[in-house]
Amino acid sequence: MVQWAHRQTGDAVTEARLLADLNSLLTDANARPIFLSLSPDERDSPFGLAALEHWLKVDQAAAAAWMAAEPAATERQTRALARQLVDDPATLEAFCVRLPDTPWKQTFLFVAGLEALTRNDAEVAVLAGQMNAGPAKINLLQTAANEWAGLQ
Repeated sequence: MVQWAHRQTGDAVTEARLLADLNSLLTDANARPIFLSLSPDERDSPFGLAALEHWLKVDQAAAAAWMAAEPAATERQTRALARQLVDDPATLEAFCVRLPDTPWKQTFLFVAGLEALTRNDAEVAVLAGQMNAGPAKINLLQTAANEWAGLQ
């Protein structure tokens, strides 16, 4: 597969068409192997994120387990997972309970909390309650309070 970096042209219209062409290659059967075959930089590219999101839709548990074990998971990848899980609070909470207490878990809880702000106010408090004390937890709670107070 041609690397995404070689497909960048500097022309937004051409790049969008090329990305659409690449995305059309993704199927339920190949999203996982394509995503895993990409380099770390390619995994965080628009095509890599599309492959991850497709894999999450097909096999959320396996994709989430990969991400939780991947030390190089990026914030954009973490956000893709959070967007998927935040719509199902029971699955989200079960996933969080199984996570070891790592820096990535704290990042995930923060990102999921931000995602939940627009969908499920009660879930924000649950996620913040699982976070370790520190600036990220304070930031999430302040952001939530401002959102709820209509200050944002």
